[in-house]
Amino acid sequence: MIKIGITGSYGKTSTAEILYQYLLFLNKKVALYCTNGIFKNGETAIKNFFTTSYPKYKMEKDIVKLEEEGYEYVIIEVKGELFMVDPSYVSLDIIGLTNFDSELVNNFEESVTLYRMCKQKALDQSKVSLIPDNLVNKFTNYTGTWSNYDILNLNPVVIKVDNTEVVTDLIGVHHVYNISLAIHILKELNIFEINSFREFASNINIRGRYVKYIVEGHDIILDTGWVGFEHILPVLKQIYGNDMKFNLVFVPISYNNDTDTTKLYRERSKDALSQAELILVNATQDEKLIRDKYLNSDYPLNKMQSDKDMHVCFQRAFETLEDGAILFIMARTKFREYKHIIEELV
Repeated sequence: MIKIGITGSYGKTSTAEILYQYLLFLNKKVALYCTNGIFKNGETAIKNFFTTSYPKYKMEKDIVKLEEEGYEYVIIEVKGELFMVDPSYVSLDIIGLTNFDSELVNNFEESVTLYRMCKQKALDQSKVSLIPDNLVNKFTNYTGTWSNYDILNLNPVVIKVDNTEVVTDLIGVHHVYNISLAIHILKELNIFEINSFREFASNINIRGRYVKYIVEGHDIILDTGWVGFEHILPVLKQIYGNDMKFNLVFVPISYNNDTDTTKLYRERSKDALSQAELILVNATQDEKLIRDKYLNSDYPLNKMQSDKDMHVCFQRAFETLEDGAILFIMARTKFREYKHIIEELV
């Protein structure tokens, strides 16, 4: 069984999911251990969030079981910090570094040197390490160059592989890095097929992604609704202007479960909600509870409505758009359902 590791400052989960879904597309028997949970051959074993790395004892035990069950590949998202504590965390056949952001050093007493070292220690444990070329001055064992992408648009990522154009349905420069790294890993393992990857890349269903549509002259941006708005807002304002107007369809997560996940989601959601012209909350929860949990206190209460029906939320939000306004949908767990609703109109 081939053991694939993914590390880096961010983009680990997206890269791991791209690899996992493509291997499933090739009918390979594959397991994925990542922030979103544990997934085995297309089935969800454990659904979770923020479990970036699983304990060594669990991984060693699970790897033995996967091999006994005939799995061909396992993809493991890992924090470099684990290898600072225990350099022999898990023996990997190949590891990829998505990127290195020196500003994310909160776990290392603000020491960039220690932060860099933890990533290098992770890379050192693998037989093969793949690193983006823009990090060559910081790390050894690098390969490849990333495709260019114009960040000032919301067009799908298009990359060129072996002189063949690959059109994806992902938006954003970070996905250029994620897809490119996934391809480099697949090539290193001799399982990359350009024609199958082109077919696969047109419908990648991962978290942390956007899709843009144009319906009756209005731009509709569908997002998985986790940290997306925080990342895309500066780009939206450069495209539509600082005074851009948008209606928002919002799918909240459980409002009565104060885990670290829900707290962080609420804080990141407020940035989007506080700027919307109109909010349609797709939920069955009491509106007052939603306001108390998700909205800033100065947001006009008459600008928020809720309904449990996705079609109702979409129609109300779309039909009340002002001229030049866009519709932003933070779909969360209902990404595919909203995608289907929109595609029926396109």
